[in-house]
Amino acid sequence: FVLCLARDHQGNLWVSSEDDGLFRYAPATGKWKQFTTKDGLGDDYIYALACDEAGRIWAGTLSHGVSVWNGKSWKTYDQLSGPLGAHVTALAVCPTDGAVWGATEAGLFRYAHDKWTYFTRADGLPSNQASALAFDKHGNLYVGTECDGLAIGSSKTGYRKWRRVTGPETIPNAPSGRDLPSNLVNAVLVSRDSGVYV
Repeated sequence: FVLCLARDHQGNLWVSSEDDGLFRYAPATGKWKQFTTKDGLGDDYIYALACDEAGRIWAGTLSHGVSVWNGKSWKTYDQLSGPLGAHVTALAVCPTDGAVWGATEAGLFRYAHDKWTYFTRADGLPSNQASALAFDKHGNLYVGTECDGLAIGSSKTGYRKWRRVTGPETIPNAPSGRDLPSNLVNAVLVSRDSGVYV
């Protein structure tokens, strides 16, 4: 099962899978290369991908945190050395400062300047169970949660204040409205004109 895609700075396509690790397709040669736990991945179930400003590939795993490819080898950061949670469900790179953000079952993590920072319900998130991430051009973060709607963190406040957009208690019967149709968010996309799609 293909779960997500990412492109690196060289134009290679990275494809994550469930149970078969990660694949890299090089258009220049037309060849595929597979990476698994035998190559240093923390897990063969990869649920999130991102390429950071340095060109490293970040792979969010099912139960071993995040594995990072530096162009030569993989390094895995688990709950003791990196993310709060073991299951990384989404990854995104902030366009304003290049920080890598990840969503887990235990809250969010931010990696910048070789330092890990964490954001949980104690920091104002409506839920620790995050499922989707997206940034706008100003660095504001949109976090989809599994049961508590959408959380919006402002870069101006250092992501210390979160606004919440939720859905109704029952499924709506109208095609439009002020709030979300559901509190279960699977994906978030911010368009170039700053429209937010949930």
